[in-house]
Amino acid sequence: MGAVVKIFDHAIPALQKIKQRIGREVFTSVMHPPVLKKTLETADLVISTLQRLDRKSFFLVPEDMVLGMKKGSVILDIHIDQGSSFETGHLTTQAEPIYEEHGVIHYMAQNIPAMVPRTASIALSNVITPLLLNNGRCGGIDQLIRDDLGVRHGVYLYNGILTHEMIGYYYGISSKDIDLLLAAF
Repeated sequence: MGAVVKIFDHAIPALQKIKQRIGREVFTSVMHPPVLKKTLETADLVISTLQRLDRKSFFLVPEDMVLGMKKGSVILDIHIDQGSSFETGHLTTQAEPIYEEHGVIHYMAQNIPAMVPRTASIALSNVITPLLLNNGRCGGIDQLIRDDLGVRHGVYLYNGILTHEMIGYYYGISSKDIDLLLAAF
């Protein structure tokens, strides 16, 4: 649609995969503060999908970078319920999802798919149906977890044991590596 899209990530392999999937030239960069700052200064819309479960981690976008953004630009934090990527971000409600700070519009409501439940349900069905079919072909959920890396990364509990290290850290619960658990069970 003519938009210039710039994608930032900590992982170079993830950025390379995005470039391959999009099929056209797109700007990608690791999280290098000077490059991020320059990009934010000209951005009309910034969307953060960074999951942050570590309360002690720094803000990806400090307040001085938000101050440098154009007036009327918009920032949206998809994982605001886990803590904002923006120092100026704080959780809002669906009833009042927007506020303005330093001339920048902030959309910080959690559970954005709830705003479009029918579309969200269709999208979720499009993801879950193939997983269920693969589950049947594999012979069960245990084999699907072993065979499908994407499913394995989405497992937070396995046989009653927490497998997600960041959630364990956040709540002070010990966790185990799922690959070790799969070898044991």
